[in-house]
Amino acid sequence: MLLNTDSDFGEYFVFIPVLQPLFSNRYYVIHADGKYKGLASKCSTEDDVSYCCSRRIIQDVEPRPFDHRDELQQFEICSDGDAGFHAKSVVPSSFPPAFLRVKFFLFEENKRVYQFHDDAKGLDNSIRSRLPKFDSSTTNMVVGKWYTPFVFVKEGSLNVQMKKSLFYTVMLERLWEKIYSLENDGRESKVALNVEMRREVDFLFGVEVLRRNNGDNGGFIWFKSGGGKLGLSLAVWEGMRWLEESIGWVNGVERVERVMEIGDGAAGSGWRRFDCYVLVKKFALGMDGTLVLNCDFRHTHEIRTIWE
Repeated sequence: MLLNTDSDFGEYFVFIPVLQPLFSNRYYVIHADGKYKGLASKCSTEDDVSYCCSRRIIQDVEPRPFDHRDELQQFEICSDGDAGFHAKSVVPSSFPPAFLRVKFFLFEENKRVYQFHDDAKGLDNSIRSRLPKFDSSTTNMVVGKWYTPFVFVKEGSLNVQMKKSLFYTVMLERLWEKIYSLENDGRESKVALNVEMRREVDFLFGVEVLRRNNGDNGGFIWFKSGGGKLGLSLAVWEGMRWLEESIGWVNGVERVERVMEIGDGAAGSGWRRFDCYVLVKKFALGMDGTLVLNCDFRHTHEIRTIWE
């Protein structure tokens, strides 16, 4: 949006709702152009106030990298009743930047408005409790879709990131993943299944990676593979884990051990191949049609087998 006050020609900003009910009117205000492009506006505190001739002077602080936990980066946007707005800080004894303290106006321009070609309605509760069809095709079932603003993802430089798009898509899918397969050599009378699985697996640009979460990291968790890396806001990552934990997923490593008799799944005693599958909930993060990150959650309490 173009933000204009009575004293300047206007600047472009991105207003991103704070992760709580929208009626709170709280937003992060992100610079969309100029020297501070991609950085978050931040309130000053009493430490930034000085006095000259009994006059209080508020020194604005420079914009900072986005951190969803920092309440000094959050602003309550209030209407002045005549199409104008002003901002309030949400932290006591703090002060919005000068351009937000005074009355301002907001304008949309076509080149700055993003049109979404499909609806992202979040979680589809009507199919959330259903399992995907189980057969050899193992097709994916889409359970939910969201858009997430670019500030919740750190990928390369902010300039390049913002030129591509200001939004990432997050898709939640369910599928059956094969974890074991055995061909019958004519001598087997039973199948001994012994598989160790990590319940959470992450892929960066299709390559399995280890997640790094050492120290504070500015509210982000990092995924690294070779020379590539990506940061995902803890707000998004913790939200994904919460969704899975709410339906029984447990973190850690599990060893699946079973002995399957031939007659358990095959008609008679003749069989050619035995396959074992686990239910996977996959969060797929992408931008501009390119898959960037997969976070796979394996639900080891849902195991299925196929005999052929």
